[in-house]
Amino acid sequence: MRMDFAFGAVALAAAIVSVACPVQPATAQDVGGDTSAQGRSETDALVERLASPTAAVRQAAEDGLVALGEKARPRVEALLKSTDAEVRSRARSVLRRLDDAARSATRASLTWAGLRGNPSRSGIAGGEIPATLPEAAWRVRVQGIKLLQGSVVPGEDTVMCLSRDGVIRCYAAKDGARRWLTNVESEITASAVLAGGRLVVPTTSGLVALDEKTGRRVWHMPADYGCYAAPAVDGGRVYAALKNLGVRAFDLISGEQVFHAPMTPSGALLIDGSLIVAGTEDGMLVRLDPRTGKRIWKVDLGSAPNMGPTLAGPGMIAVLARDRYLRVIGAERGKTLWERRLPRASKSESLVSAAGRLFLTDDGGSLRSFEAGTGRPIWNRNEGMIEMGGPCATAEYVMWGTRGRLVCRSTSSGVLQWRLDLDAVDDAVPVIRDGTIYFLTDLELIALR
Repeated sequence: MRMDFAFGAVALAAAIVSVACPVQPATAQDVGGDTSAQGRSETDALVERLASPTAAVRQAAEDGLVALGEKARPRVEALLKSTDAEVRSRARSVLRRLDDAARSATRASLTWAGLRGNPSRSGIAGGEIPATLPEAAWRVRVQGIKLLQGSVVPGEDTVMCLSRDGVIRCYAAKDGARRWLTNVESEITASAVLAGGRLVVPTTSGLVALDEKTGRRVWHMPADYGCYAAPAVDGGRVYAALKNLGVRAFDLISGEQVFHAPMTPSGALLIDGSLIVAGTEDGMLVRLDPRTGKRIWKVDLGSAPNMGPTLAGPGMIAVLARDRYLRVIGAERGKTLWERRLPRASKSESLVSAAGRLFLTDDGGSLRSFEAGTGRPIWNRNEGMIEMGGPCATAEYVMWGTRGRLVCRSTSSGVLQWRLDLDAVDDAVPVIRDGTIYFLTDLELIALR
């Protein structure tokens, strides 16, 4: 039945599009998943219509590509480099809908692309960083905010700003219009995570889940010693490192506890499907069984993690400890693949990866890049700023901010792409979502495109 339905959806979408605009011959440049002549013609015809001057034709083409499913993804991803802004926007919409479809069974939609990447905190960033200096699409004055590194959490239609004192402000992603304001009545300790319409916030009193649309409190999981690291979401579960209470998981919708692993966690968690990895205060890195919470393996880091573990690549976990050792560890058996002691410590909450490279900042003012597979240093750029937050990276560019300065460099060479200076003395880590950069300073929230 599911196969018949899928085939019917594709046929219906193709029929709708063919009415709007007759099918054109296939092109040799097609890189879609279907290698048949019919598959090439169908994919290319839909791609061409994304640039149509008629809105109905563009929408029908988008719907048709979504109906084609994952086999259309490679061709659509190639459109992200198009010079046509409308085509790029439509391509992002198609990819987002494909992601939503893939996640629908778990209720964990990919709606967050900020500090440490996606909701599972893999460190892999989403969105696009522009190659040239972006311009302000809108800006909103924000007064009295007490910034965290991960104060900005963007969704599909909204962007939320967290203040350490417990106040959360929500704005429309389109134009910055005020949506709602709420107070969780406890100090916010780290970045929140947004998934499945829930904003889950770590506080000194435990976890608080808010409705994304209204700001209304949906559930609260109290913890006497609080939650001092960003939570993670995967498979409809919220995973949290609760001080002195261990690693626990809750149902994203109801807040019911479904998982408990006793330990003394340190830093944020890495969650990626069946991969659950946590650092501990006694200097261990532990992989847990997602069903039972039992330990699969542990690695002695020598000291507690300085920040949460990150996916360096498929099957590779990167972690930076407080003794300044950067390590990449195999996910399957916990074997250390390489390690390197850095010359300076880092005050950042995040270590990020993109296209086989690792990026991190240090308290000496440097942004460093390493080859994820070997640990080989690729480049090092000293920015002259010692209060650097975590970087945000995609395959082509890496971006960071400090004291109102936003800098973008090439991931392959470290060459400066652009720099933006604002009248501010403090800021949160910049985040990207659907081609928009959100940059929150102690004075304003600015959307750059």
